[in-house]
Amino acid sequence: SVSDTLGLNFFGQEIWQRAADNIVLDSAATVAMVKWWGFYGLEDQPQLPPLGDETFRLRLYGARPNGLPDENAILYEESFLNLPRTPTGRTIAVQGRPLEYSYHVALASPVSFSASELYWLEIAQIGDIDSVFLWETGFGAVTQHVVINNLLSDWHMSSGSYALALAFSIGAAA
Repeated sequence: SVSDTLGLNFFGQEIWQRAADNIVLDSAATVAMVKWWGFYGLEDQPQLPPLGDETFRLRLYGARPNGLPDENAILYEESFLNLPRTPTGRTIAVQGRPLEYSYHVALASPVSFSASELYWLEIAQIGDIDSVFLWETGFGAVTQHVVINNLLSDWHMSSGSYALALAFSIGAAA
């Protein structure tokens, strides 16, 4: 799913969409690293990573009472400039067969998660109109994710999960 703050649609109009996946842990934990997988390009558009600088933003939201991300409860935010983009050797089964990449970041400050609490993790490419990043789908224990874009006034719940992995220590959260 597109997770990019600036792109072009098929008609050359500016678009944006952000995506977030839910996280609910059985035990308290402290997350120190995040890994995710994705690819680039929409139909009839370049399917290559940016040639110049690329910024990814990682945000962690609390949940509103209705279960959607609470943009007034940003629990963590960090931006990463020019992350190492590791080709996995796989292609994505969509038009054009774009290459799959993995990204791995160490958080500047580890984040504590409480047990059984709903969190939303957003990962988005920031402000590169010449490249559209898509966060790859994956498998999760709770198969729901959300998107918000220039056509939606609020987060929209969808089924499925995104491809991500967290490195954490069980029981380390206070």
